[in-house]
Amino acid sequence: MSATIAHSEDWLDRPLFDLFADAAARYPDKVALVDGPLALSYADVAARVSALAAEIATCTAAGAAVAVLLPHVAAQPVAVMACLAAGRVCLPLDAGAPAARNAAVLATSGACAVVMLADGHAVPFGGDLAPIIVRADGMPVRVGVERWSACPASVRAPALVLFTSGSSGTPKGIVLNQQAMTHQVLLDIGSCGLTPEDRYLAPLSPGTISPLRRLCAAWATGGTLHIVDVHRTGLGGVLACLRDQRITIGAIFPSLLRAMVTLPAARAAFQALRVLRVGGEALDWAEVNALRPVLVETCLILFTYGSTEMSPVLEHRIGPGPHPQAGPVPSGWEMPRCDLALVAPDGTPVSRGEAGEAVLRSRFMASGHWEGGCCVPGPFRPDPAAPAWRVFHTGDLLRQRPDGAYDFMGRADQQVKIRGARVEPAETEAFLRRQDAVADAAVIAHGVGDAANLLAFVVPADRALLAQSDPALPRLLRAAMAANLPAHQRPGRLLLIDRIPYLPSFKPDLAALRAQAAQAPPSRL
Repeated sequence: MSATIAHSEDWLDRPLFDLFADAAARYPDKVALVDGPLALSYADVAARVSALAAEIATCTAAGAAVAVLLPHVAAQPVAVMACLAAGRVCLPLDAGAPAARNAAVLATSGACAVVMLADGHAVPFGGDLAPIIVRADGMPVRVGVERWSACPASVRAPALVLFTSGSSGTPKGIVLNQQAMTHQVLLDIGSCGLTPEDRYLAPLSPGTISPLRRLCAAWATGGTLHIVDVHRTGLGGVLACLRDQRITIGAIFPSLLRAMVTLPAARAAFQALRVLRVGGEALDWAEVNALRPVLVETCLILFTYGSTEMSPVLEHRIGPGPHPQAGPVPSGWEMPRCDLALVAPDGTPVSRGEAGEAVLRSRFMASGHWEGGCCVPGPFRPDPAAPAWRVFHTGDLLRQRPDGAYDFMGRADQQVKIRGARVEPAETEAFLRRQDAVADAAVIAHGVGDAANLLAFVVPADRALLAQSDPALPRLLRAAMAANLPAHQRPGRLLLIDRIPYLPSFKPDLAALRAQAAQAPPSRL
């Protein structure tokens, strides 16, 4: 295996396109991008990035916003890098998301152009967006600019706008500059020991932070990015890519892992994996123990805590074990270049062992929110002591353990007070998932004031139970919770459903769950 990438802090002052161009000059014949049977070398990708950047620069003004509305194919990462090369703000969207959502985002985005496939006009985006048509391999259909040179924007200027999933409200546009992304690349190099021989799995569209991290890390270090669309190929396609392409670096949500590890092909698929990043959701030690048998002993599991606004903040390096049999996995220890403080509702620091809201301070968090085509501060405030730093009140509740690691305690806005006690739905959800009779579960807060309670959705391991009225499973779960959970953590209502609805980002769709609950007959524990 090649030596770890040589890097330095001065990368933070260099545009991402420059880092990609350096890798392309160093490894022109090396495979940079794989999408099914399509394999593009760094020279191939550089030619496509240059041609597309020239077209973008021709039909848009410097600093303008350009939407990338493409299915999860090779053209997606090419278009993202082309926007950066042209000095344009890139708004990557997922063409697989509901058309109405994409249309609503585009209508308020201030974008002046949209990169799409030839048949992308079917998306009802409207407005005065100039279409920039590309092939699935990223080459623009119209290639006519003979002289053009890269003109990347300042590393501190808005570069990427990522729209949140909208799982609990209207999607927000989170603005990231290039320094924020390069900061994440440097963290990955330090945590994973990245080399040019690494092969990265990209199962999701780069409209979210995790796939963008993989893209930037792979192309800054000479690695190979492998595209596989889990929504199109299913879990079998992801496992086949892991196995056949001998993926070494994977970033997979816990909800995907839970389903993958139960499949017979899982063990063969994970044999080349040396680093598995897990984040975005709570993780239980029981899930780690179920995952370990399908991994090689030397595979490092990195459980991270972060968000689109700042990622990662905490990291937990999980080796072979032994591990606890159950219970939540600590979110980990602080990462470099970010200060973390826990505060009470009145803003005063909490004592170690007490839960408090996480307040982040860093130069490398989001710059603001994207509104009407420009960046506004939003909740990110300049630090009076250091104006280049920003302060962000996350709304997440954390607790620091005696060993310095942090536990994620849930969201302040998702906690509910039941019979005088504060309850975090994620704790009950994790308990239900640990039951052998449960394939998946989701728990949400329901009601306010004296009517507040928990509402649980359970997918039975035996799907035949869905067609029966047998109350055996609810009775079994009631007994298990009565023996292990205090009364205020037990759901007041439980619904058996065939699957948990997930957003394209694989976060539970809270709106869809509440709609199912409203239509279902009462069922109480």
